[in-house]
Amino acid sequence: MVGLRMRSVLQWLIVLSCLLALAAATPAPAFAQANSATLGGTVLDSTGGVLPGVSVICKSSRTGISQETVTNDVGIFRFPDLPIGQYSVTAALAGFQTMLRGDISLITGQSLDLKITMQPGGLETTITVTDALPVTQTTSSTVQTSMTVRQVQDLPLNGRNPLQLVALTAGASITAPGPAVSGQQDNQAISVNGLRSTQNNFRLDGSNYNNRFFGSAPVLPNPDTLEEFTV
Repeated sequence: MVGLRMRSVLQWLIVLSCLLALAAATPAPAFAQANSATLGGTVLDSTGGVLPGVSVICKSSRTGISQETVTNDVGIFRFPDLPIGQYSVTAALAGFQTMLRGDISLITGQSLDLKITMQPGGLETTITVTDALPVTQTTSSTVQTSMTVRQVQDLPLNGRNPLQLVALTAGASITAPGPAVSGQQDNQAISVNGLRSTQNNFRLDGSNYNNRFFGSAPVLPNPDTLEEFTV
């Protein structure tokens, strides 16, 4: 709830049609990844050696719900399919000081890779890490641009059409008005990297959201209900 407006809300994902064939060959549960993110990383000691068997807890700042895993033989941990939002990560191992990293913001479709270095000491001592999060997504080759709720609300929208913000993505452009058919006039045509406007795939809250007859979204989401969207 922000003010009087509830964000229930719509995480809107637009992907290129070249990914559609991969989605069709993927089991149905994979669609849930469209409005989620992945958080992973490697835990090291002070000399740079990997630390297996470290207890890693990921906690949502919004809901307070936490998940726990253990680093594998090469010090790697992973939390797949996390709901978007703010998180903190705590790493603990006997003989080392507990490490806490907060203010981790996950956006739709993101795959974030952390490096956590643990110092020798007792578990009763906790070190809070405040370094900047990595800006490069090293665990995925996906090229993406995300618009947050602040950008959706603050950037000018002619006719309150959130599709206009897609044009801020490199390689994307508004090419022409949508079909002159009742109910479709506002669905502007979008071309990404030279593809036809009918070759886009719209997804809403992890589900396909396409009008296959017109090659567009059935109904444009109200920008007040959009938490974020990713191209």
